[in-house]
Amino acid sequence: MLPKKFKETVFDKVSAITMRKFFNPIDLKHSDGLLRQVLIQSQKDFFINGTITSHAASPGLMAGMWMAGREITLVNGHLSAWLKKAMGAALSEVNKCPYCEDMLLSLTFGANEKSLANALKENDLTGIENEKIKRIMEWVKASKHSTTLEELPFTPAQVPEALGTLIVFGYTNRISDYLICFRKFHNLADYITINISSPNTENLRDFHNRNELNSLIDKLKKEKKELNSDVPLAIKVSPDLN
Repeated sequence: MLPKKFKETVFDKVSAITMRKFFNPIDLKHSDGLLRQVLIQSQKDFFINGTITSHAASPGLMAGMWMAGREITLVNGHLSAWLKKAMGAALSEVNKCPYCEDMLLSLTFGANEKSLANALKENDLTGIENEKIKRIMEWVKASKHSTTLEELPFTPAQVPEALGTLIVFGYTNRISDYLICFRKFHNLADYITINISSPNTENLRDFHNRNELNSLIDKLKKEKKELNSDVPLAIKVSPDLN
């Protein structure tokens, strides 16, 4: 049996390698103020990861994101922490957020839920033996189109945690998607357009809210700085706006 500290160190190193595929890591040594406090707390309780550091341009928002994410990933409430991670992995697959999916599948596997993690990785829910867990994962994958509360596979006490899990990871998936795409194409494009107006993308126009748009722009500017990129950014808004 490997010492706990050794396993944690290895996990941190491997997680950092995975994160670099999608995000630029933040150097804790060169951070200060609230940003540094959140990073230290994240490192202490979990590990410094892209879901958290993608919000570094706005330390206050980053702190709130960590508080919400911590409740999901570390705290056993009416739903087990490992189950909430698995739900996040299933949602991330639906939302096509590869970083979130990779990270949460790893955490599900690390929680010794290997068969569940493998079933989610293969996107084959028939491999889930526990019918209750299988029903929950089916519901998560259908949640983008489900609005009927009677279909929720949870007890009334579990509902707030279940919905909170999807809200937090749904938000994270959206932000990560923009940052991942920017990282992949910034050195290939003459300019990059941030489309927040597509009527066919559910809830995309939420970014027309000034606070949400400012948060997204701050994160993209932070990523530009980290990548030393000078590619211009344009914002495509709805033609219906006054």
